[in-house]
Amino acid sequence: MEDLSLDDIDSAPVGVVPVTFLGKQAYIRKLTFDGQIEVSRRFTGREDEEATAEDMRMMLAMVLCDKNGRLLFSDPDAGASKLAHVEGSAVVDLFGQAKSANGWDAGEEAKNLNAVR
Repeated sequence: MEDLSLDDIDSAPVGVVPVTFLGKQAYIRKLTFDGQIEVSRRFTGREDEEATAEDMRMMLAMVLCDKNGRLLFSDPDAGASKLAHVEGSAVVDLFGQAKSANGWDAGEEAKNLNAVR
């Protein structure tokens, strides 16, 4: 077996899931580790684990990508702001697809964050 190198990490393939968004071919990727931590932080301490509109837009900005897995938004906050101007039903539908592709469960994410601390 070959030894792992930094180049292997830099060039690790990112799994993408094709989805339709705004009538176009779009892609969603898995959250990075830092993205998972950010999602967990958003839900830690909440009584209600339902995602708010802001949560949904932020999470989508962290996973919308091109067909090669490169994120469309380099800054999730800016991406979330752009998504605020998109028709609500389109964002909700895309969020459902992203949630499925990433296996998001707010309660589980909060537990995972506590385990990492």
